[in-house]
Amino acid sequence: MISKHQLDIFLSIVLILLSVLIFFTSQGMPPDAGGFPKFLSLFLGVCALILLITSLKKNKIIKIKADKKAIFVFLLITITLIIYYIALIYLGFIISSIILVFSILYIFEAANVIKNLIISVLIVMVIYYIFHKLLNVPLPHLF
Repeated sequence: MISKHQLDIFLSIVLILLSVLIFFTSQGMPPDAGGFPKFLSLFLGVCALILLITSLKKNKIIKIKADKKAIFVFLLITITLIIYYIALIYLGFIISSIILVFSILYIFEAANVIKNLIISVLIVMVIYYIFHKLLNVPLPHLF
């Protein structure tokens, strides 16, 4: 007989695989039509991952312990990425990406402000050159 915990673990793995399949299948759709299936697949994947973690914790297979600073950094990075997505529409790729890289470096206390700014500009310029100039991938721009 299969226990509830084993069933939850199996079901969560199946749902994660299903969400990955749906996400990559919706990649081939036009942007207007593919947005909703992508959102639903991400939502399904997150819910299945939560189910998997809680099932494994109940079985005492894993024990997750996070300190307050790690949780704060995770939430701060998540908020930064959401703001980046919004800024990308209005500020374009270069400005918003420089702000994103600088913010992440600042959050992780990588170096002083001047070094973080120089590193941010260099990283974004290399990425811009590779994707826009070499690969001809259109990137969002300000004007």
